[in-house]
Amino acid sequence: MTILEKQKEEDESNYSEIYARLQLEDLASKLREIISLKRQRDDIPTQAELIQYERRFSELNVHIQGKLWQTCKYYATYNALLETKELMLKETSLLNSMSSHLHDALKQCYGHHRGVGDVKAVRA
Repeated sequence: MTILEKQKEEDESNYSEIYARLQLEDLASKLREIISLKRQRDDIPTQAELIQYERRFSELNVHIQGKLWQTCKYYATYNALLETKELMLKETSLLNSMSSHLHDALKQCYGHHRGVGDVKAVRA
């Protein structure tokens, strides 16, 4: 075999290797593009997934409405109890005031009657 033939075989071998590498790179590029397109397609929900999402959102809405109603009920109960407490404090204050005034009035009245009795005793 001559040098030219050997050179030709080496060139063909190099060419085959380069061509195979280019084909692999092209194939890898196409595979990356296909994978990217599959991911984009998978990001879009199907009709069944949309129905499932809608059903779940409806369930969550019902649950939230229930919690809101329960919270409003607790606030109403708290406000009613707070108002009752305030009224009871006012009533207690009023009763204490009346008791104190009645006690003072009884002292004055008893003292007045006693004083009148002392005056009558002195006159007699």
